[in-house]
Amino acid sequence: MTIGFTQQDLIGLQDRAKSGPRQAVASSDKFLDLRDILGILRRRSRIIAAAVASALVLGVAYILLVPQEYTATSVILIDPRQTRVISSEDVLSGIGSDRAAVESQVELIESSALALRIVDQLKLDEDPEFAANMARRWLVNLFGSDARATLEKNKVVEKFRENLVVKRRGLTYVLEIRFSSQDAAKAALIANAVTNAYLSEQLGAKQDATTDASDWLETRIDALQDAVREADQKVADFKARHNIVQFVGGGSGSDLNQRQIDELNQQLTLARANAAETKAKYDRFRQFSTTSGDPGSLSDALNSQVIADLRVQYAELASTEAEYALTYGSRHPLLRTVRSQLADMRAQISQEIARIQISAKNDYEIALSRERSLEASLQSLKHEKAEANKWNVELQALEREATANQNMLEQFLERLKETTAQTSLQKADARVVSQAPIPVESNGPGALIILLLAAAGGFGLGAVGAVLTESLDASFRTRFDLEAVTSLPCLGLCPAIEPRQVMAAAREHAKAQGKRPERHFSRSAHVAADALSRYAIWRPASQFAETVRAALWGLRTGTDAGSDETAKVVVVSSALQNEGKSTIAANIAYCAAASGALTLLIDADSRAGSLSDRIAPDASFGLSDVLQNAVTLEGAVSLDAETGLYMLPISQKERRSRRADLLSDQTFKLFLDHHREIFDLIVIDAPPVMPVAEARGLFTLADRALLVVEWGRTAQETVAAALNAVQANQHKIAGTLFNKVDTDSYRFYEQDYS
Repeated sequence: MTIGFTQQDLIGLQDRAKSGPRQAVASSDKFLDLRDILGILRRRSRIIAAAVASALVLGVAYILLVPQEYTATSVILIDPRQTRVISSEDVLSGIGSDRAAVESQVELIESSALALRIVDQLKLDEDPEFAANMARRWLVNLFGSDARATLEKNKVVEKFRENLVVKRRGLTYVLEIRFSSQDAAKAALIANAVTNAYLSEQLGAKQDATTDASDWLETRIDALQDAVREADQKVADFKARHNIVQFVGGGSGSDLNQRQIDELNQQLTLARANAAETKAKYDRFRQFSTTSGDPGSLSDALNSQVIADLRVQYAELASTEAEYALTYGSRHPLLRTVRSQLADMRAQISQEIARIQISAKNDYEIALSRERSLEASLQSLKHEKAEANKWNVELQALEREATANQNMLEQFLERLKETTAQTSLQKADARVVSQAPIPVESNGPGALIILLLAAAGGFGLGAVGAVLTESLDASFRTRFDLEAVTSLPCLGLCPAIEPRQVMAAAREHAKAQGKRPERHFSRSAHVAADALSRYAIWRPASQFAETVRAALWGLRTGTDAGSDETAKVVVVSSALQNEGKSTIAANIAYCAAASGALTLLIDADSRAGSLSDRIAPDASFGLSDVLQNAVTLEGAVSLDAETGLYMLPISQKERRSRRADLLSDQTFKLFLDHHREIFDLIVIDAPPVMPVAEARGLFTLADRALLVVEWGRTAQETVAAALNAVQANQHKIAGTLFNKVDTDSYRFYEQDYS
C-alpha cells in the first residue's frame, strides 16, 4: 500500500478543509466491538509480539532454571481380614474395616514420626533438595546449638511431608503413597521406603505388643507362682495348726473329724441295735423266770448247745419214764430213779437257763455301756466339729484364694504359650499391591506445553496491554483523526527514517560523487544529520521524498485559503520540539532548490539551531547579524553547491544571546519583503509554537505555514492548543504533515478507518 499523497489528493484535502471540519470516524462514546478489538491487536502487534517474546523467554528460563518434579506412586491394601493359624486371639487386634480406621492409617503414613524415620534412614538431611546448603549446615554444626540442629532437621521433615501425599482411592481399602522429587529414581526410592517403613512399623507394633505382653505375662506368672505357693502354705499351716486332716477324694466329710463322726454314728446305731436286742433278750429271760415257763421254749435257750444236749437227755429220760410207767407202774423204783434223773435234768436246764439269763444281762449291760460310750464320744466329736466349722470358714477362704491363684496361674501359663507361639506368626494388616516404579515423565507439562502456555499468556497480557495502550493513547494515529481535530488537510505522511537508511543513502550519494564514505565516528554523526536533511533529494523515489514534494506543492498553491497566488514565504513549525520540523523544512528547501527554484532556508529557531548545526556549523554570522545590518546577506549565507540552496544560519553568538525578539521585529518583515523579489521561495524553520511565544509572530509574516505533527507522540490537546495560539493566522496554514510515521503500524489504522 502507498502512503502519501499526490497533488490530486492534496486538492481533494483542501476541498474538504474548505467545506468544514470532518467528523471523526469513531465516536469516543462508542463501545469497542470485535472489529475494533481486532484492529487494536493489529495496530499494537509490536506490544503483543514483545509480550509473547518476553513470556517465551520467561518460559525458557523456567524450563532451564526451575527443576522438574517427578512423582512416584506405590499402592498398598489395608486388609481387614485376619489370618487365623491358631485359635487364640491376637494381642493386638486388626486395623478394622470402618472409614475412620482407614483414614487413620493415612494420617499415620503422613505423620512426622514416620517422616523422621525416613529422613534418618536415607540421610535426607544431607540431601541438597531437602536440607540447607552445605555452608549453612557446616556453620550450624560448628556454631549452632542442639536446638538449632533440631530445628534444621524439623525443616527437612516438613519439606519431606510437603512432597508426600497419601490418598485413599474412593471408598476402597487401597491407599496411594505419592512422593515428588526432582530426581525420578529418588522419588521411587522414597515412595517405596515410606511403604516399607509403614509396613515395618505396623508389624513392629504388633511384635512389640506381643513381646510386651509376653514379658508382662512372665512377670505376672512369677508373681502368681509365689502367690500360689504362699496360699498353699497358708492352707497347710492352718490345717496343721488346727489338726485338720483331709483325705484324697475331697468332698463333704473328707476331713478326719467328719469321718470319725460318721463312723461313730454307724457304730452308735449298731450299738443301739445291739443294746436293744440284748435288752429284749434279757427282758424275755426275766419274764420267763417270773412266769416259770418252759425254758426250752426260749429261742436263746434253744440256741445253747448245753441246753440242747440237756434237752436231748431230758427227752430220752422222759421216754424212759413213760416206758417204765407203762411197764412197771408208777411206783416202780426204776420209775422213781428215772423221775429223779428227770428232776436233776430239769434242774440242770434251769441252771443253764439262769446262767444264760445272767449272760444276757451282762450282754445287755455291756451293750448299754457301749452305747453310752459311743454317745459320749459322738457328742465330743460333734463339739469338736462345731469348733472345726469355725476354722473351716477361714480354711475355705484360704483354699478359695489358693484355688483362684492356681486357676489364674494356669490361665496365664496357657496365654503365655499362645503369645509366644504368635511371635513368629505376626503379619502386617496391610500389604503392597505395587511398588513405586521410576517415573518417566515429570509432573508439570512438557517444554512444548510450557512454551505454548507462555505464548498464550504473553499474547493475553500483550492484548490487554494493547487495549490499555490504545485507550490511553491521546496522540494522532490516522490522517482522519488529525483532520477532524485540526480542521486542516493532512498534506502527507512522512515515514520514520531509520539511521541505517540515512547512512545507506549517504554512502550511495558519496559513491555516486566518487567520494569515499565517512568512517570516522564524530564525522559520521554530522554526515548522518546532513544526509537526513537531504534525504528527499538523495532518495527521490522514496515515500519520504514523495510526501515532502506533496507538502511543497501544498505550501506554494497560494498565500491563503482563498488565493491562487504562489506563496513565497513559508513557515514550518510544530506544536512541540523534537517533532522533526527542522528535517521537514530542510528537505522542502532542498527539493525546491533541486527543482530549479531560487530558495533561501532560514534557521529561525535560535534555541535549538539544529539546521545550523547540520548545514553551517561553523558560521560566524547569522540571521540576527543580517537583521541588524552587521553583515550583508551574502556574507552570512552559505550556498549548497549541489542544489544551489542558500542557507541563513544561526551563529553560535546568536544562540547564546537568544535574540528571539528580532523575529517579530519590523526589520525581519522588511527583510522578507525585500527578498521576496529575489528568491522564488523562502523557507523559515520556526521554533515550536507552544514553548516559544515569539514563533507565533512568524505566522503573520509568512504567506503559508505548515504544522508538523509527530505520529503517535504529540497529544491531540497540544495540537489544538497550538492552533488556538495562532488562531489569527490559522487561515495561512496550508495543512498538517504527519512525521515519523511507522508505516507498518499505520496501515492497520488506515484499514480500520477505510
